[in-house]
Amino acid sequence: MKKQIIASLGISLAIIGGSFATAAINNANAEVSASKSGNFSMESLAFNESTTALATDSIKIASKYETVYAVTDHSGLIEQSYIGNTINTSSTALPLKLDIKYYLDGVEVSGNSLANKSGHVRINYSYSSTEVYQDKLVPFVVITGLTLDENKFSNLTIENGKVVSEDHGITVIGYSLVGLNENLGTDFLPNQFSFEADVKEFAIDTTYTLATDEIFADFDTTKLISVDSIISSVNQLSNGMNQIINGASQLNYGLGELLGGINTLKSKVDVVTDKILAVTAEAEDTLNSFNEIVDTSRDIINLVPSSADFINEDLEAFAEKYHIPADLVAKLENIIDEKYSKAYSRFSNRVSKIDTAIANGTNIVSSFVYKVKSGTTELKDGVTALADGANQLYNGSAELQNGLITFKQQGIDRLVGFVNRDLNGFISNLKQSVEAAKSYHSYNNSSAESVKFIFKTPSIK
Repeated sequence: MKKQIIASLGISLAIIGGSFATAAINNANAEVSASKSGNFSMESLAFNESTTALATDSIKIASKYETVYAVTDHSGLIEQSYIGNTINTSSTALPLKLDIKYYLDGVEVSGNSLANKSGHVRINYSYSSTEVYQDKLVPFVVITGLTLDENKFSNLTIENGKVVSEDHGITVIGYSLVGLNENLGTDFLPNQFSFEADVKEFAIDTTYTLATDEIFADFDTTKLISVDSIISSVNQLSNGMNQIINGASQLNYGLGELLGGINTLKSKVDVVTDKILAVTAEAEDTLNSFNEIVDTSRDIINLVPSSADFINEDLEAFAEKYHIPADLVAKLENIIDEKYSKAYSRFSNRVSKIDTAIANGTNIVSSFVYKVKSGTTELKDGVTALADGANQLYNGSAELQNGLITFKQQGIDRLVGFVNRDLNGFISNLKQSVEAAKSYHSYNNSSAESVKFIFKTPSIK
């Protein structure tokens, strides 16, 4: 976000600054040379190459505007300066420094030594603000313009600049935003201009550099209010996130208590159900014993003869041995058959009733035991499932809470930190930079409303 804001600002300033520089040079050109009016010419500013004086007789400078001219050597060091068309006698240093370095085939050389040389040339223009207002450098838009002979320069590349004309040679303008990197704590804003090219018999005309802080001073800081609202909204987002995390923590705490209660219930249910299942197991063993009794009673009935034939056989054998009369034996057999039949019937009925009663009772008890056992098992399984579900719910709540905390720490907190530390600080620094620009509206004329600086660097031929 910070880069987007400053990139937009930089592009706007560069466009405005380039237009301003071109307009200023054209205006000076119109004053000095009517024949070249409206055309961008590096030699058209109000400097006379043959002297250190300024040919500015025809320039009318209103008192509310102040223009300071500086003549430099090839390295950018100021040799003489003028306020309007008057030599500057003030001891106050200009608020801007220009540093020019020359390279031939990758080796740094002096500007003078480049004359008529051939090879790969690089020229670098660096600028720095030296005026401070309330711990902030006064920012400047700096525009450097020069014309290159298209017959001498080829394969031209430019950093922080562009070709604006190729009508009468290659006219190049470089731009920089000076002082802003230091004020804003950034490192990506252009604070220098350079170009390089392959050259045959190097020669370059006079270079002119224009610097002004008017563009910054005119910047409307009230438009940054929307950014302030973004900062406020992000802080509200952080507060809202804290409330959500607190709610998640309370939910997790409540689920923890619920889980503890369910686990206590489960342990008690486990104890009771284990005892019930143990009793039902014993009941099942008892039922098995009753079933064995029933089976035994049925075996006993099967072992008891259903008639008294076995007695009569023994009686007949006894009668034959001792010559007992047959009619007496017959009478005895009838009595035995009658009595035995009645006794067997009573025995058989009682055993059958006992067998039926035991069987019925066993079925009732077995059904009851089954219901108790299955119900107890279902209760135990249900409580176990409830405990497992509560545990999963608690773990899910804990994961939600941890996820929210992680999201806040790695997302929201970082965003809030950036907004409050970086973006908020950036906006504050930008506002202070604008105030610094507004504070510097004159160099030597206290009544001036604005000031611009034009540096003239001599040709190399």
